[in-house]
Amino acid sequence: MSARMAVPAPVRIGRLSALVRMRAVVATVALALLAGAAFALHLSIGTTVIPPSELIATLLGNPPDDATALVVHGFRLPRATAALTAGLALGMSGALTQTIARNPLASPDILGVTSAAALGAVAVLVLAGGASAGASGIAASVLMPAAALGGGILAGIATAVLGWRGGIDLHRTVLAGIGVSWLATSLTTWLLTLGDVTNAAIAVTWMSGSLNGREWSAIAPSVAAIAVLLVIGSALAHQLALTAFDDQTAAGIGVRLGPVRLAVLATAVLLASFAALVAGPISFVALAAPQIARLATHTPTPPLWASALVGAVLLLAADVVTAHLFPIPLPAGIGTALVGVPYLLWLIVLNRRRIA
Repeated sequence: MSARMAVPAPVRIGRLSALVRMRAVVATVALALLAGAAFALHLSIGTTVIPPSELIATLLGNPPDDATALVVHGFRLPRATAALTAGLALGMSGALTQTIARNPLASPDILGVTSAAALGAVAVLVLAGGASAGASGIAASVLMPAAALGGGILAGIATAVLGWRGGIDLHRTVLAGIGVSWLATSLTTWLLTLGDVTNAAIAVTWMSGSLNGREWSAIAPSVAAIAVLLVIGSALAHQLALTAFDDQTAAGIGVRLGPVRLAVLATAVLLASFAALVAGPISFVALAAPQIARLATHTPTPPLWASALVGAVLLLAADVVTAHLFPIPLPAGIGTALVGVPYLLWLIVLNRRRIA
C-alpha cells in the first residue's frame, strides 16, 4: 500500500480544506494590494501627474508645495475615497445577496435597490429643484442623496415584504425585486419628462454614477456608515456560509434561516444604498465582483472581503479610465456598464448551458 493511500480520508480532506483556505487568503491579500495600487493610481493621475514620491510625501503631511497639497487633499483624495468605499460596499453587498439567494444573477441591481435610489433622487430634483436656482442647488447637493438612500431602503423593504411567505422566500424575493426595479425605472423615466432641461441633465449625470466633485463634508457620514456595515457583514460570514446548504441541512445544523436571511438582506440593502449615496447608482459592480472574487479564491461561494476588494478595484479603475482616457470625461458608471453588460450576458449564457 502506498504512503498516499495510507493517509486516512479525514486527514486528506483536512489538508485539502487547509489548501483552499490558504489559496483564499493569498488571493485576498493580492486583491488588497491591487486595490491599494488602484487607489494610489487614482490619486496620481489627473491634469497633472503626481510622482509616487511626492504623493507619499503629501499623504504623510510633507507636500512639495501648496498646490500639490490642495490637489491631493482637496480634490483627489475625497474622490478616490468615495470610489474605494462605494466599491467595497457594492462588492460585499453583491456577495451577501448572491450567497443568500444561491444565484450568481442576484444583486442589488436586480433586486431594485439601485433603480429605487435613482427614482428617489430624480423625484426630489424634479419636484423640489424646479422652483429656483437656489432650490435646484440644494436639491442636487443635499436632498438628492438623502432621497436616494431612502429610495434604496424602501425598495429593500418592499422586496422583502413581497417576497415573504412564512419567512424570506428566495425565489419570490428575486421576482419581487425585478418587479420593483422595473417599476422604479418606469417612474424615473416618466419623472424625467416632467423636469426642465437643466434638471434632467443633472439627474441623468447622477444616475450614470458620477464621482466628480466629491467633498469630505458630503461623503464622510456615508463612509463611516459603510465602514460599520462592512464589519456587520463580516460578522455574518459564518452564518451566511451555512446557508449555502439546502434549507433542510441548514436547519438541521441549527441555522435560523429566517432571521439570518433577513439580517443578510438588510445589510446588503444598506450597503448598496449608502454606496448610491456616495457615488450614485453604480451598476454591475455588485453583480460582477462576487463571481470574480469566487474564481480568484477558488471558493464555492463568493467570499465577502475578496468580493469587496474586487468591487473597489473595479470602481477605482472605471473612474480613472472614464475620467482620463476619453476625449470627454464620462461618469464612472459608464465604465462599469461597459464591463458589466458583456459579463452579464456571458453569465446568463453560462447558466443556461448548465441548466440544459
